Amino acid sequence: MKIFFKKIGLFMLPILLFVTVDVFVLPHTFWTYRFWEGISYHKDLLIYGKFYQNQSLEMWERGDLSDGVDSAIYSMNRWVTDEYGFRNDTFIKTPDVILLGDSFVVGTGLDQSQILSSQLSSLFMDELNVYNMAPAPLRTFDIMLKKGLIEKPDFLVYEFVEEMFPEPFVPYTSEKYDHIKVPVSTWINRSKLNLAWDKLSRMHWAYYLMNQLLNKKIKYERLGDVYFYKGSNYQPSNRRGRMYILNSIKGYQDYCVQNGIELIVMPLPLKETIYFEGLGRPELLHNLKTIHAGLDCLGINNVNVFEEMLVRGEEYYLKQDTHWNEKGVGLAARLLRNELEHINGHEFNSEQ
Repeated sequence: MKIFFKKIGLFMLPILLFVTVDVFVLPHTFWTYRFWEGISYHKDLLIYGKFYQNQSLEMWERGDLSDGVDSAIYSMNRWVTDEYGFRNDTFIKTPDVILLGDSFVVGTGLDQSQILSSQLSSLFMDELNVYNMAPAPLRTFDIMLKKGLIEKPDFLVYEFVEEMFPEPFVPYTSEKYDHIKVPVSTWINRSKLNLAWDKLSRMHWAYYLMNQLLNKKIKYERLGDVYFYKGSNYQPSNRRGRMYILNSIKGYQDYCVQNGIELIVMPLPLKETIYFEGLGRPELLHNLKTIHAGLDCLGINNVNVFEEMLVRGEEYYLKQDTHWNEKGVGLAARLLRNELEHINGHEFNSEQ
């Protein structure tokens, strides 16, 4: 029996050693080519943000459409996350502006200095505290607000890319044992036990080895050196889909009015919509035009980044990625600044 257990132990030893090195020694991004896959939680593990908390990392990233290209474009990017797993240099308990949205607001493919919250803060010369809570729904903010983890902002900016459907808002109701759960979850987050468990359960190394063995390269549609995820096959929302979007955002507006918060909605175009002409799809313009018209009819403040991009005609998207580049973020930041100043009734101390 002793010999049997000894053999089992000898067999398990290298496995345990490998797992220990993978979880506690290797960088989070060792098996991946982007931060998103490397430091995002697989599921809810008592964290509010999507990403591993209290991280300050650098890596050479390539785009999410770079798999099948002849020469991938790499960029050295820095990611910093706060104690709640959101992409901020530090946690801001008393923000003036909160940004909610998807991977565009997170800043996928961009350096920390290039993301929307950073550029907007720079425009206001740090007079306004801008806090990035993407990618998170309005409910996440409501939970943190009601648990006393964050205070009510003056402005809430909600961004969504046109193919996404904002989920209907369901208000958070305090639970019986919140006075126990909140400190316990805070301790777990600070001790990073959830981070270790996530790395252990994700097994990035297995997916990496499988991809290396299969060597599958996806060929994406392109126009010159600009690549697209769906390309000419992209089908925008139909009328029912747009009504769903507007109904959800109307719920966000009602919530903000009840809580004395100014809501600003910022729909963003897919890369395919901006390149409609090259793809031979002029009908793609109809979707966002209709969404903006609906927001205007509902009396909801909105920023039309799509129209400005078309008028200016510059390159606002990364060539080998589905997301916008630094210039696209900068355009949105300036439009947001103008809208914030318009609502506020005066100019803030800002850069020109």
